[in-house]
Amino acid sequence: MRNFTVLAVFAALSIAATAGRPSVLSPQYVLFNMESAARSMEVSDRVDLGCARIGVNPRATARMMAPKKHMGPHKVAADPEKIKASRVQAYGWNGNGWVEDVLYDYSFDASGNITVELAHDAEGDCSRTVREYNDHGKVTSEETKISSDGVNYKNHRKSEIEYDPILTNVITRKDQWAWLSGNWMPGDCYKRIIERDEKGNITGVAIAVLFNGDYDPTQRLVITYGADGKATEISESILNYDYATGEYFWEQGPKYTDIVWDRTDGQIYDIDDIFIGENRIKSGLYVDSDDLQMEISVEYADDSDAYLVTMLMEEEGISMTATTQYTPLENEGYIAEMKTETMGFTLISIKQEMRFDDWGLMTLQEETIDAYGSGSGYDTVVGIVEYDAEGKPTVYTVTEEYSDVGDEKVSTEHVIRAEYSDYVDVTASVKDLNVSGAAEEYYDLNGIRVNEPASGRIVVTKSGKKIQY
Repeated sequence: MRNFTVLAVFAALSIAATAGRPSVLSPQYVLFNMESAARSMEVSDRVDLGCARIGVNPRATARMMAPKKHMGPHKVAADPEKIKASRVQAYGWNGNGWVEDVLYDYSFDASGNITVELAHDAEGDCSRTVREYNDHGKVTSEETKISSDGVNYKNHRKSEIEYDPILTNVITRKDQWAWLSGNWMPGDCYKRIIERDEKGNITGVAIAVLFNGDYDPTQRLVITYGADGKATEISESILNYDYATGEYFWEQGPKYTDIVWDRTDGQIYDIDDIFIGENRIKSGLYVDSDDLQMEISVEYADDSDAYLVTMLMEEEGISMTATTQYTPLENEGYIAEMKTETMGFTLISIKQEMRFDDWGLMTLQEETIDAYGSGSGYDTVVGIVEYDAEGKPTVYTVTEEYSDVGDEKVSTEHVIRAEYSDYVDVTASVKDLNVSGAAEEYYDLNGIRVNEPASGRIVVTKSGKKIQY
């Protein structure tokens, strides 16, 4: 497999549809291709738009799983919000067929969040991950311990996460540690520092990473507001390093100016996140770090999150227009189409489509690219989902087919196979979650299994419930 591992792929399958709307062909992505295409053009009748020169990778974003169609009823009898598979067997492809790889056992809280994940690979190694959530269903802590016998566990990694009190899905701090040489060593730790004015509008956002024991900002976003209380400019800057002087400096990044809003609530924390949600730009001027300017106008649907972005750029007498049309589909799916045109012909056309079933499994991810002078390419990730009589997934098989732009060779890869079983109603009592019929299992706070809990001791059940005896 090229960039897949069974564990990484399976993480996307087992926790599908819990992380919100997937990324799409954002106007930033379109702008990047417009800029790259413009810089590769000569002011003459000859246009050289080799795919490498405009930065197009037909498989760069196709890294998620997708069943192609339902093989059972669309409207399921079982409720995906309440009914969850507590056991999943994952398989990997060995070149000749599917072989067992990792067996997962899950426990859930009443909202369907995974509280305990037990993973057993084919070699006998195990891991146990315990997660805690806040009232908004977001992970606040996660700790993983590993074992070679399924009984004695040792520290492996852990993390703690904090969120903004207003934008409850936005992380403001994430601390991660790895267990090395008997100590917890910090890993990828960062803060998102959000500043607000007296009206509650966000005026600045800084991303600070842990470096030599301190949190140093490496990215800044500044939002300027007009007399009407709405943002007129959004500007990003990145901390860069000058190898000649040996000093760090702030480099101006992209910015939007002269903004007119379709709607806004002042909670702007990401320069890319201004086309869906409560902050939707209607028009403005985009300026990149090299002072390349593009006029932007956006049309929004009245009854959905669909939009059409049109961008116009003029440079050295050449006019270039790019459009991005985003159409939402059911179950968090979407279709996004981007096209860049100049001098009466199309420079590049890209289409992405993603679909999900009622259970959050990706039902299609497809990307096609047509680049002027370089041909076309595509990447399609296809999965087949089999359902039982109630419409619950039982088997999920994923494959990928792709060809590079301008390359007639078609490649096919077997990505993963998963078998789902032991469904439980997460709204039932914790006792009901012990669906295997075996005696309840107890673990101490270090993840070590306890056969007979002592009086006064706090233990954690396999289902994730803390009990003090």
